[in-house]
Amino acid sequence: MPGFLLAKTVAQMTKGIDWSQLEGMVLMHHGIFSFADDAYESYRRMIDLVSAAEGAFGDEPHAPDVASMPISALELATIRRAVSGIAKRPMLTSFDGSGAARSFASQKDAADIVTRGPLTPDHVIRTKRIPAVIEDDVIVSVEKFAEEYKAYFDRYSDGSQTRLDCAPRWALIPGKGVAAFGRQPKELKIIHDITRHTMGAIRRAERIGGWRALPERDVFEVEYWELEQAKLGKGGGDLEFEGRCVMITGGASGIGHACAQRFAERGAQVTVLDKEHAVLGAFDSPSITGMVCDVTDVSAVDDAVESAVRRFGGIDVVVSNAGIFSPSSLIEEMPEADWQRSIDINLSGAMHVVRASIPFLRLGWEPSLVFIGSKNVPAPGPAAGAYSVAKAGLMQLARVLALEVANDGIRVNTVHPNGVFDTAIWTDEVLQARASHYGITVEEYRKNNLLQREVNSMDVAEMVCAMAGSPFRCTTGAQVPIDGGNDRVL
Repeated sequence: MPGFLLAKTVAQMTKGIDWSQLEGMVLMHHGIFSFADDAYESYRRMIDLVSAAEGAFGDEPHAPDVASMPISALELATIRRAVSGIAKRPMLTSFDGSGAARSFASQKDAADIVTRGPLTPDHVIRTKRIPAVIEDDVIVSVEKFAEEYKAYFDRYSDGSQTRLDCAPRWALIPGKGVAAFGRQPKELKIIHDITRHTMGAIRRAERIGGWRALPERDVFEVEYWELEQAKLGKGGGDLEFEGRCVMITGGASGIGHACAQRFAERGAQVTVLDKEHAVLGAFDSPSITGMVCDVTDVSAVDDAVESAVRRFGGIDVVVSNAGIFSPSSLIEEMPEADWQRSIDINLSGAMHVVRASIPFLRLGWEPSLVFIGSKNVPAPGPAAGAYSVAKAGLMQLARVLALEVANDGIRVNTVHPNGVFDTAIWTDEVLQARASHYGITVEEYRKNNLLQREVNSMDVAEMVCAMAGSPFRCTTGAQVPIDGGNDRVL
């Protein structure tokens, strides 16, 4: 342990030494120190000492090529669910299947050497003392890690410490690679950096005499040292959706765009699908990733869902928003192409996304499906048949889903917006035309509801976040209007 006792011990052991004749000092199981009369010379001596140590090791051993054993998206989601369950909170998961990681994980003794201890005791606050080893049964493997962590705590606790969660922070997946677990992408990056260095150090240590780590008790003292724990407490309070993965369709603009922003602000990692390439540059937030996908293309949807899962290990929330408003047309005059396009995008497209997502939602944390419906479902209007019928079908899809997936803990709810004027379909020309049709001004048309309030995309996004969050924890199958009040609906 660093601190006063160590410094005092060093002072006692070095009485009578002529420090001017020395450039540095090695503290076994602790590290290298260098010193001089000025900072630059001390720094130069450190470089020399570290370079000498590197030279003694020689070149890093070459990682032999091994056959690729890719991890499936479903397996990754299963691991994430198991780890989150032990942590009692959603955890993001990142997989490293690089050649070096895969080669390391393919060693016959990999499970033995990675469970000897951390590269340095300071790593323990990020990675815990050892990783989990994920065998064929994921649940059993993670539970075994948790049981062993509890036993480790009980062995060395003096009763004054509060045990941390028992979930692993990284895992060896034999033959495939390593995975990291954390609440935020920043944590995952730190853990991957540590594990990458650890695997390289183990390879070198095994080559020159064997990998050895500090005894458990010493590592425990660092892990539960008050000053080390304080480092982890600097991140502030948890956000509502921290550690959760959200997928939104039709999010390059309008309601979908607003939903992505609101979820990201509340801590979620968001994947936004849209057929327009503009989605790739539609967001400034590092928590939102745009992906081009046409929801009418089944294969493209399947690939997009799998890619979303591979980002951080799963899907917890799906917001089905992609849709179009068909050109106004009486049914007897309706072009076949307009009818079919509305059905394909507004109804079948949503089904494609939901169908591909359900296996992953089953493994999600408090999983939720939110459909963006329309006022036209309870109150259709003339010349909007293609849109109204497709949205009505979407609502029946949502109702059936609520029945089918309730046993899996998946909630299915719908929000019905009306007159959301900051979306792409409401151009200045369209607004003026609709206002003129009713003989009122554009400003009056914008507030043409019982509350006389304009509804915008962010209003809808707030409701969607509520449906995916704790306010709707015990609600499924609900349909909620967000329209300022509509006499035809009421």
